Amino acid sequence: MEQQQKKNPPGRPKKFKNAKQFERQVSDLIGKLRAEGAAITPEAIAAYLDVDIKTLWNYGHAEGYEEFFPVARRLMREVQADFIDKSLSGKYKSSVAIFLMKNNFGYTDRQELVVTGFDIEF
Repeated sequence: MEQQQKKNPPGRPKKFKNAKQFERQVSDLIGKLRAEGAAITPEAIAAYLDVDIKTLWNYGHAEGYEEFFPVARRLMREVQADFIDKSLSGKYKSSVAIFLMKNNFGYTDRQELVVTGFDIEF
């Protein structure tokens, strides 16, 4: 009887074999960026890891990457905290911080209005 070969999923293989390898690389990078006082941005992280920004997004959201979700989400919390800290300390202009938070974390300027108290009878 012939042995069944395991088929590889379509697309390019994952850059990181497991979450521990991914976490090690991410932790090293965050430490390096903090030591240099450099911005911790998704783009800088993707460049350092030699992946596309969409690949970095996949590690935090896409089906098939579930093992990596906790590490990727912790990474994005680090990025968000860095944006906020540097904005409040004056290192980033507020307009830059607002732009980055809206584009990377879904922040909005929109206000939700709820109108109540109208009883209409016909």
